[in-house]
Amino acid sequence: MPATIQKTLKPTKYRAVDTSGNNNHGQIYSGRGLEFDGVSDSLSVPTGVTHNQDWRSGTIATYLYLESTPSTSDRIFSHFSSSHTRLYFALQNNGKLRHQLGDEDNFTDGNIALENKTWYRVVLTWNIDGTVNTYINGVLDKASTGLELNTSDTSMGSLSVNSVRIGGHNSTLNLFDGKMSNFQMWNSTWTQSDVTFDYLNPESLALNNGGTLLTESNLKLWYPMQDGHRGQQSYILDGASTGLGEELVTNADMNPDGAGWQFNNKWEGIANDTYVSTTNLSTDSDESVFYTTFQGKQVLFLKTSNASSNEIVDQSIAVLSGVTYKFHIRAWIVSGELKAYQSNANFQDNVFQRSSTTGQWEDIIGYLTCDSSGNTGFNVGVNDGGNVECYIDFASAKPVNDKHHATTVFLGDDLFDSNKGTFTNGSNELRTGSEITSGTLSDNTWYEISAQDGVDFTAIGAPNNNVGTIFCSTTEGGVSLPTMDENDKVYEIDLSWTTAVTGKMHLDSNTLKIIGAAGTTSPASLILNDAADLKEDLVVGRTYKVTYQAKVESGDSCTFKVVSGGVTTSAQTGNVTSTSFVDGSIEFLCKSADNSKLQASGTGENEVVFIDNITIKEVGVASGWTDADQQLDIPQTALQSYNQLAWFEGVNDRVICNDGFTPGNHTTVAFWVYMNGADGESRGLFDSISWNTSNFRIIASGNNELTVQIASDGAVTSYTSEMTNMTKGKWIHCVVHVPKAASSTGNLYVNGEKSTYSTTTTMESSSRDINIGYGGGLNQAYLNGVITEVSVWNTTLSSANVQELYNDGKGLNAKEHSKYIANNSLLTGYWKNNGLARWDDLAGSNHGVIGGSCSETLLLPAGVDASRDNQGFLMNRQKDTNSLNLKTSEGLTVVSDNNPDAVIIQDSESFDHSDGSNSKLSISAWFKANSYGSLPQDQVIVSKGTSDSGKREWKLLLDDSSTTQLLFMASSEGNGGSGNDLTYDLGDITDTNWHHIVVTYDGTAIAGNEVVAYLDGGSAIELTDADAEAKINAEDGNVCIGDILLTNTGGDGFEFDGQIDDVCYYNRKILSATEAKRNYNAGKRSHR
Repeated sequence: MPATIQKTLKPTKYRAVDTSGNNNHGQIYSGRGLEFDGVSDSLSVPTGVTHNQDWRSGTIATYLYLESTPSTSDRIFSHFSSSHTRLYFALQNNGKLRHQLGDEDNFTDGNIALENKTWYRVVLTWNIDGTVNTYINGVLDKASTGLELNTSDTSMGSLSVNSVRIGGHNSTLNLFDGKMSNFQMWNSTWTQSDVTFDYLNPESLALNNGGTLLTESNLKLWYPMQDGHRGQQSYILDGASTGLGEELVTNADMNPDGAGWQFNNKWEGIANDTYVSTTNLSTDSDESVFYTTFQGKQVLFLKTSNASSNEIVDQSIAVLSGVTYKFHIRAWIVSGELKAYQSNANFQDNVFQRSSTTGQWEDIIGYLTCDSSGNTGFNVGVNDGGNVECYIDFASAKPVNDKHHATTVFLGDDLFDSNKGTFTNGSNELRTGSEITSGTLSDNTWYEISAQDGVDFTAIGAPNNNVGTIFCSTTEGGVSLPTMDENDKVYEIDLSWTTAVTGKMHLDSNTLKIIGAAGTTSPASLILNDAADLKEDLVVGRTYKVTYQAKVESGDSCTFKVVSGGVTTSAQTGNVTSTSFVDGSIEFLCKSADNSKLQASGTGENEVVFIDNITIKEVGVASGWTDADQQLDIPQTALQSYNQLAWFEGVNDRVICNDGFTPGNHTTVAFWVYMNGADGESRGLFDSISWNTSNFRIIASGNNELTVQIASDGAVTSYTSEMTNMTKGKWIHCVVHVPKAASSTGNLYVNGEKSTYSTTTTMESSSRDINIGYGGGLNQAYLNGVITEVSVWNTTLSSANVQELYNDGKGLNAKEHSKYIANNSLLTGYWKNNGLARWDDLAGSNHGVIGGSCSETLLLPAGVDASRDNQGFLMNRQKDTNSLNLKTSEGLTVVSDNNPDAVIIQDSESFDHSDGSNSKLSISAWFKANSYGSLPQDQVIVSKGTSDSGKREWKLLLDDSSTTQLLFMASSEGNGGSGNDLTYDLGDITDTNWHHIVVTYDGTAIAGNEVVAYLDGGSAIELTDADAEAKINAEDGNVCIGDILLTNTGGDGFEFDGQIDDVCYYNRKILSATEAKRNYNAGKRSHR
């Protein structure tokens, strides 16, 4: 009997479930996914996720949605390095799952074909014993046995560094056409119980399955794909490996039976690389190393007092470039100084971790970011002379936030209008109007010859006078533009390529032919905007990719460039010298929406270049994001705690704090930053300089160095860290210490790693605004990315203070820092990015507001640690009950968004209030707003009907007035649902606490206490509206929790920003005061 998918299993927890028994269950609108177009879209995964990892057992899980049945074997996940190291998870051309692992010569196919346009949870598991299973929606699809995954030639124990890709075999082959969400990769095999739990609990990780053997360290890769509210998608964020990773030292705990620690070649009488043991092997009476016990601990005793560099070394540590590592030694120093360091080939030169005490246990900690991948040594002892006698409890090395954010190869839709970039479909669609039979032609304008007699069109740029020839007119050689008569006719053609004054262009065999001009090497160009040949203008701060095919005549050459806002980007594919068409591409950052152009360059006089099939697409475009709504299987952010962070687009976006800031003798600024955008551009981070006269600014320089600029006497002096590790596409923790006096030492920390600088001038200080995400200066450097946890201290933070703030890669609340606890006046400013237009100063009164648009957000769902998001930050949308956790669609401005966070319940007889006793209704709900007072828009708690004219019914909301009124608004039957003519004020909301509201409507058309409400269990609020001349309008609109619908399927931009819980709708019933109080009492304990 053929296998079938068990479709009765559906998630039953954390959903908008109607508990009344009427089965009016809601659908939550906040799920997100990624849409792969099957043409160019895929995710390139950093190789570190597989390199030196044991993958003889593992699990891959993701949600899939097929647009159409694959024509080839579309890859879900692909890793290939040799014939014996395969890790493929794919879909075959009949819709069945397939895999190929280890030394498998052929694909193994599943049993069940996935249907098109349906979401599925698919899981692939494999075990060291050779068992491989595939699952669909929690049910076993295919079980395979006998695969060789544990032999030396399969190499599954340590996969190579070859490319890893999601959604394709590589960037061009076997590309997936469909949607994907919540991709996970584990180096442990899920059990059937884990698979079932994962399917039934889509907002939870399988780690939460009772009795599971999975650990947090088993989760190696996690792309929730929920962060798609920002337009620029250069990276898809990995939610795994937050904080400290696994131990890299072979014998960190100084186990006498463990290998790992070896002698270097400086010890007398001991051969190099000899392992340390419980016996002292040195022949020098002044030195000894052996395992022993001390104060009840298993330790390593180390003593040396000669002038050589005596160390013990663990040479087993494999490190990856760009990753920060924590080196931690716990030791009791009897005398002298203990030093530790790492290979200069992999880390910053001559950086040591040093002891500073004697006679007590001391934690010696250093954070270093790897400059070059490879195997490094962890050296502990003395270096370049010195002496030490000590007991070492442990010596540890662990990666910090070892995340593998995927690089997108997502491209948006082609922005060229039809036929404007291909030149292949004839001219009819390009003609702008009627045939021209008289008048004077214009310079640098495209024409098609439709009749020719007296006018010689070749004199003004045409290659010939043939009917149908399309050319760009030019006044080369002083030739006047002709006047048409009835025997010479043309059509104007809508192409916007323009030439230099002596250049020529025309269409030749359905390609654009450009002929080099005298006196210039740039004979032709095209303005890239909506007024020219594009469907829409480019957006400043976003990255675009131009592709084309080009060739030249023999011996000629050409380079294509994009010039945007004065910044030139040449083709990454180099000069065109081939006489056959070759592919070319230019990827550039838009600096100007109306002054960007594609340019043919480097072409001499009369040299010829042909170009065709031109496209321009946004890189990492937001259209790659799709709504995974209306599917109970897809994780919904509204049901989780999460962080919502304002996204800075690199142009004009900043946070302005204008209450005045004056630096003291020592000022320290700390923050977390995630940088996006093009390489080589400076990014503003923190600025309080005005016209170079006073204070300082902090930027990431063009080569990704942390830089502080200090103003004095009208000039700015720059000081830069020795580390070039402010890598874009990673979360970076920065701490900048700025001394006021000249000849002082300042400190710069990047991910806990320290460098110093010496000031040469005295900073002038005065009261200035603070600008966050901005760097000022002539270049007006703005941040492209995200900044948060910005704290300003009126003191110097020690290395230990900085390490505490860094918190092993997990953002620390600055008000929980020991420095603040000891003296809270030292923290003079503290701002968290909350995704809103206002940034409250949590340490004072210097509140900030968004300058610029900042209209996009980065959304980070809950991580493995439920108190933090998946990047390690404490969440600003923290759930404290089982309520819906809703936000406004952008969190900043009033926008209309058809896919808000909301719950939609389909209309049914249960919600009928059309006549008689059926018109009575009561609504009960708990709500907790995230803010109050002059909200950016009305925020709907629950509603029925749509905002379409004639379809309005009723809504319960917080209004956008300065007092934030709780209102019940409705459209009367007499008004025909065309407006909200009935308004009932239920009271003011003046805090962000939980509140309970009951609203009753008596169903009559008689004005006079037709609405009675009870707020927070209080007395009846009896309300009437003088315009109430008819019952509330009754239509077939859906009920919506958290918004009002624009249509029955999409929101109207009045989303609730906060939490909603225990929504009850009663038909044909008016709750009494006693019943309203009973509802309040039943919920107040869980809504404190």
